[in-house]
Amino acid sequence: MERRKTKSLRSTVSAFIIPKVMGVAVLSFLIVLGIFHIQLHNYVDRFVSARINNLEEFINQYQDTLENYARIHGQWTELLDHIDKEDLEWIQENASQNILEETRYDIDLVYIKDNLTGFESAFGVPVSGLKSLRSQTDQNALARDFQEGVIEVDGELYMINGTYLSDNDRLINRGFYVVGRKLDEAFWEKLHKSMNLELVQSIKLEGDERSIQYPSFFHNTVQFSVPLNRLAKFPSIFLRLEYELDYLYAFLYVGQMGVLILMLLGLILIIILVFRALKKFVAKLSDMREVLHRVQTGVFGEQMELLQIEEMDELVHTFNQMSTGLADYRTQVHQDQVEMIRLMVKAVDINDHYTKGHSERVATQARQLAVMIDYEHPDLIESAGLLHDVGKISIPTQILNKSDRLSKEEYEIIKTHPEKGFDLLGQSKVFDVIRVAVYCHHERYDGLGYPRGLKGEEIPIPATIISICDVYDALTSDRPYRKAMSHEEAVGIIKKESGKAFSKDLVDTYLLLFEEEGTKLA
Repeated sequence: MERRKTKSLRSTVSAFIIPKVMGVAVLSFLIVLGIFHIQLHNYVDRFVSARINNLEEFINQYQDTLENYARIHGQWTELLDHIDKEDLEWIQENASQNILEETRYDIDLVYIKDNLTGFESAFGVPVSGLKSLRSQTDQNALARDFQEGVIEVDGELYMINGTYLSDNDRLINRGFYVVGRKLDEAFWEKLHKSMNLELVQSIKLEGDERSIQYPSFFHNTVQFSVPLNRLAKFPSIFLRLEYELDYLYAFLYVGQMGVLILMLLGLILIIILVFRALKKFVAKLSDMREVLHRVQTGVFGEQMELLQIEEMDELVHTFNQMSTGLADYRTQVHQDQVEMIRLMVKAVDINDHYTKGHSERVATQARQLAVMIDYEHPDLIESAGLLHDVGKISIPTQILNKSDRLSKEEYEIIKTHPEKGFDLLGQSKVFDVIRVAVYCHHERYDGLGYPRGLKGEEIPIPATIISICDVYDALTSDRPYRKAMSHEEAVGIIKKESGKAFSKDLVDTYLLLFEEEGTKLA
């Protein structure tokens, strides 16, 4: 048979797909890059300006609140009177300590200094911070209209605002009255809520102001500083905000509609070109995927079609040979396994001639029950049914064929056959799954079985299936010590054991098996 001429995968991609895709991609990239650089600075300026306005509005509101509290308490004739009287208790209860304790004020610092009497007191900060507080507020007081600042006291930053210590009519100036709030977690939380800072990559406090940092080819962030002090003439603390450009969807999607249209056109063009070139190839790949899936689930012998591409066809040839080999191997293994199982069953029947045919009947019925409950591997259930009593090979014949009731010692020996069967089947990996069902087929749903006393869901499903089929066949078969029971009597016993030896659901399903076979139930 003449072999068709094929092309390599590399030559196919190189000759058709790569040049066209690369051409469209490069053209689209150049267009996007050009428009981006033209509008980038303009957009960033507007973006930064909007956020600076938001932050300044937040700071103004914060400082206005502090200023109102300062004026209410600092421009107060009664306060001056009590300062003159050195009535510290009244001052604390009405103009200092009480403000710190009232949650509605949200004040962390109160500082009062009277130049006339020399009275000076700070509340909310340790005594060690008084000197630092004095020097920083004195510097702010040099201004014509004392207002605000950001100060550091004992390592803590405070946003402060104050007023001159005066009477109700503001006719005198005896010092100053200052209130402040910490720049702590509560401050940052309010800042986040006020400014909707979810888009911010990072916020830092700095002592120096920096100019706007625009995105470039090597980084995609926008950074800018905003002072926390509205009075630019005094030293301040600056907030350094960093935004990632990836999050600026308004810029990328609203401002670049033309670019989006070009990109969509380029994408459509690429899809058309690729679809025309790879339509048949993709269809064959889909067929290959289905074949691989079937082989993965154990359906060996499946064959793939050639793709007329040299490298891929070599893989297809290799896979087809492997699939055929696996099918042949599995067939042989299955045949060998069946032969081994039947030899073991015959060996058991030789020792226990009263139960001859018992394993075959249990296996047949167990397979039917497994199919009825949609168990995924009925073949394994059938094999386990054939081998469930294989451990009886090691039980003495005189005990197996004893015509009288077994003694307690003899019964204990009989009870060892599941474990002996488990050990025997452990000699081959072929029986790794089956041997567990053999080991547990005398366990009971109520936990009174053997050899391990497993209970309920602890018992493997294959073992529960074999157990109920084993009991039924044992009841309806002649044994050395009794005659076989009728079908009705056996079913009656199984019904009584529902919820005890077997789960109720399994018994209900098992009885349906007889109905489907047309057997009359009691």
